[in-house]
Amino acid sequence: MHTIGVVAFNEQVLNEVTELKTALNRANYPVHIEQMRGKPQSTQLSDFYYEENAILLWLCRCYGDEERCREAIECFVDTKVDMIITMAPIAFQQALNIIGGSSIPIIFTHLSKSQFQELTSNSPQQTSTITGVYDIWADMVEERVALITEVVPPPKTVHTFYNPETSLMVSEMENLQQATVALGLKLVPHATRTPEEVKDTLASLQTRPDHAIFRLSDPMMDPLTGLIGAIAHEHYIPYLGKSFDELERCGSLFALEPEDISKQAARLVDLILKGFDPAFLLPVDPVSKRLSINLQAAQNLGLIISPAVLKKAQTILPAKERRSLGIRLLTILLPSTLIISIIAVAASYLGVLPLFGLTLFATVALAITLRFYLDRRIIRPLNKLALAAEKMGAGELNTPIIEVKVEDEISALARALRRMKSNLSYSYAELEQLTQDLEIRVDELTEANRALRQAQHELEIAGRRIIEADDSSRFALTTFIHDEILGSLDELSVLAFEMDDPKIKLLARNLDTRMRRLRFDLSVPILQDLGLELRRLIQETLPMIYPDARMVHMELDLTPLDHVADLKPAYIFLLYRFVRGAVSNVYRHAKADKIRVYADCVDGILSVCVMDDGKGFDLDRIDQFLMDGHYFFHDIQIRARQLNGEFKVEAQPGSGTIMKVSVPV
Repeated sequence: MHTIGVVAFNEQVLNEVTELKTALNRANYPVHIEQMRGKPQSTQLSDFYYEENAILLWLCRCYGDEERCREAIECFVDTKVDMIITMAPIAFQQALNIIGGSSIPIIFTHLSKSQFQELTSNSPQQTSTITGVYDIWADMVEERVALITEVVPPPKTVHTFYNPETSLMVSEMENLQQATVALGLKLVPHATRTPEEVKDTLASLQTRPDHAIFRLSDPMMDPLTGLIGAIAHEHYIPYLGKSFDELERCGSLFALEPEDISKQAARLVDLILKGFDPAFLLPVDPVSKRLSINLQAAQNLGLIISPAVLKKAQTILPAKERRSLGIRLLTILLPSTLIISIIAVAASYLGVLPLFGLTLFATVALAITLRFYLDRRIIRPLNKLALAAEKMGAGELNTPIIEVKVEDEISALARALRRMKSNLSYSYAELEQLTQDLEIRVDELTEANRALRQAQHELEIAGRRIIEADDSSRFALTTFIHDEILGSLDELSVLAFEMDDPKIKLLARNLDTRMRRLRFDLSVPILQDLGLELRRLIQETLPMIYPDARMVHMELDLTPLDHVADLKPAYIFLLYRFVRGAVSNVYRHAKADKIRVYADCVDGILSVCVMDDGKGFDLDRIDQFLMDGHYFFHDIQIRARQLNGEFKVEAQPGSGTIMKVSVPV
């Protein structure tokens, strides 16, 4: 079985997928179409079992979603399909980016020559596996707009919509400008970048009877063709659409389009499957074009189409004979009146009674005839159309609409209802696909949100483990100092007293003081030993940091800490380490007379602040402090972030310093 990945970037190319299947069937291939269900996954292919020589068109409908397009092509590459068919410039570009140096052939459609050269210029090594059918809409602009001049009376002004940010539309617009100048037409271009801008422009469109609306090949306009056709009908001006589908659905007057894109693509598929090297299969242009004409639209607008153009047309939607209801009623009333007059003249020779009887008989016959005619030709069709309109209003879009054989006001109403039904069906289908796509996106976002929460949880655990590991290492170090070093220092002190050497006594005392202070600094924050309240811990240990600096007045206001229940050890460690380090910095560097340490708890945020009236410093010097080995600021900031907290510093030279840590509780 041959597997071909087909990327239909938008819904307008789905008809070509069906035509591709038909063309491959004619080349004696059993062809099957399978659509990707939900998110593209290579495992879906395992469900398909077909004939050995069959072709499986594995179709991904992207609904204009670039991300889904990329995932589909990645799935095709992982599955190692025999080839990939891309039906849009974006899909072709994604295929170039993803396939890389792979040998999977790419067959493109709906890609102009300029776009092909632009996209492949950056990846020449891949062109050996690329072929396809060029998009020739830009080259057909002059031929399409020339059709306007083949009607009588011909329009003089042409309105069109284009996106100035799309290079292909700019090129097509330039061709249209040259064509209108050559044909003596006035062009009114409307630059629109979004469908909303198109709708706003249509709502304020100013036209005259000699105007027309011409549609370029911009895919952005596909969902808006029904609205454009309705506006053109409302303004009583012709609309020149792009495809045959727009003739009856949108009331387009002409449609000239390439006819054999799918046939050409099928021929390339057949050659590659038979062993031809894609490097020798150059991209081709569509050979034939199909001209379609809507005579009914011409009749509605009072236009006459040139017989020469009618001879060239491959498809013609005929117009119905136009007769108004008033004329049809008159054709009944005049003969009836004539018959009654003849009866009255004939009866005048027979006397009064026969005259009365004949006149009464003729009047009754006329009334019955009118009743039968009005019921069959007017009342009954109107009732059926009203019932169909009610059903469509209730959502039953499959409701059949009657065909009126005679062209009159009722047939115009039936045609308008059919057009409305077609546009509603198109809109409902789009809405359904958007809903399905939205459901897929919701599922993906839900999964992504779950993964994000899991990652946040794991990050929180990792942060706690880092803090616990730091505490464990501190505990091991303080134990070693107590068991191994302080004991030896005690022996050294005893020996110094025995030897009565002042220098050794002083050295032993200084070493003992420094080692005990080091042990205290390391051991106080150990989480395993933090059974005390944070307030008590701070109050009892701060004076021990620098016993010789008691001349600095310290003010403690830690009452709010008593109202915080079940404060986690990690928060206790952070806040204590902050207060101890901040006060230590004040003692050593600030030359302050007063230190104030206070706590605050507002709206679930616990804050501890250390203020001093010292010499302060320039905040720009914090980076220099880190370079000099003073890691207090960096350490507190990192730990505060790990606990979803915040660390702030306010300082100015000569104005003291304010340091504050806030954490959620």
